[in-house]
Amino acid sequence: MIINENLPFKLYYENVDSFGRVMANNISDVDVNAYNKLCSKEYSWEEYTIYGNSPKLLSTFYKAYGKTKKLLTTNINDENLIYLCESFEPSCYFNDFIKNLKPTTFQKIKNNEMIVVFNWCGEALYDDTFNSIIVSQFEENGLNPDLIFVLTSANNIKNTSKVNYISDHFFLQNSANSLRLFLTQKKARNMNNEFDWNSEIVNYDVFTKNKSKHFISLNRQVSRPHRYGYGLFLEKNNLWDKGYFSFLHMIEDVKQCYETLSMQDFNSYGEFHNSFKSKIPMHIDTKYLKNKTNLHAFRVSEIYYKPAYEDSVVNIVTETTFTNNRVFISEKTFHPIINLQPFIMISSNGHLAELRRLGFKTFDGFIDESYDMEENSQKRFKMICDEIIRLSEMDIEELNKLYLSYKEVYIHNRQHLLKFTNYDYFNNCLQKIKNICSLQEKKLL
Repeated sequence: MIINENLPFKLYYENVDSFGRVMANNISDVDVNAYNKLCSKEYSWEEYTIYGNSPKLLSTFYKAYGKTKKLLTTNINDENLIYLCESFEPSCYFNDFIKNLKPTTFQKIKNNEMIVVFNWCGEALYDDTFNSIIVSQFEENGLNPDLIFVLTSANNIKNTSKVNYISDHFFLQNSANSLRLFLTQKKARNMNNEFDWNSEIVNYDVFTKNKSKHFISLNRQVSRPHRYGYGLFLEKNNLWDKGYFSFLHMIEDVKQCYETLSMQDFNSYGEFHNSFKSKIPMHIDTKYLKNKTNLHAFRVSEIYYKPAYEDSVVNIVTETTFTNNRVFISEKTFHPIINLQPFIMISSNGHLAELRRLGFKTFDGFIDESYDMEENSQKRFKMICDEIIRLSEMDIEELNKLYLSYKEVYIHNRQHLLKFTNYDYFNNCLQKIKNICSLQEKKLL
């Protein structure tokens, strides 16, 4: 694609309703007609998708870049056009992506005058099935797969497809601004009254307090294999009294933890499934959630039950992914940083290394962090569990002294996070896209 380096990218939308508002891209004529029957001054495409009528959205890229910066267009003759596709699921583009393109859009892509961007910025997405299907659709219809880009927060991925994956850290800026608000508002936040307590982060006076618990580890869904295996580990070793632990939802298929546990470990842990399950839900911060039926939906990114953070030493974070070579730094990673704590990351290999690359400090010497570079998931999980056992056997007074010896690291990490308040995920990704397009253009020359 020929890029005008002096002009920004514009998000091109091919569907417009009767009020002049854009609709999501790549929707079928059936969806267009169904929406038009409901469309009104108050009812836009965004309302249409809120009620589950279509999986194709006007979402984060549209709002943060196109709408905010006024870089939306319906003019197919503009330069530097992006055909943006936003959805929660890649599968909604598996079958009819080409069919749903307007003829003018199809021709623009065929002429290498428009790129196609799929936005999964808030996910740790790398999908071999999607890659294969979308590339096949392009090649079968004479389109260049070099024009396909995916925005993801999965970093360090090993991309073996023709799709261009653009990786960055979507949650950095959000977490930095959350911290900034907590520090500048000088008051607690009630999080829309979801709880009967106010959300607060710890202050520097935490360094004057003795903590009674070794750990804090707040988990929502137990549906991810590494969280399930971790719960079985805690149950087997009866570590519940050592920390503040929460697990809110349970899975039924115990086979899901094969990714995390070796067959030998699985056999020794499996007998603890029922006893672990009987404890769920285990509440810490959600104990005072006003609507207990809302456990699936409440926001977690800015919820801090201060007493639990003040009274615990090491934060054990179960990140979204445990898969190899897919480092995903979500808001969960920043909870201990915001609350002045050391951390163990039950996450993909290279997670701590990526944090250090971003300028944060970790806790080698306090915590054995050798697990971070272990590519075998089952071995990495066992190394993490062994380290949790070691720390759990330490006298709590000894652990408090060790905690205080890393005071400068906690302060550095919190202050360093504030440097990312102006971090711009989408601009970073677009610059990477420009660089790739420029290289492709030079190759053609």
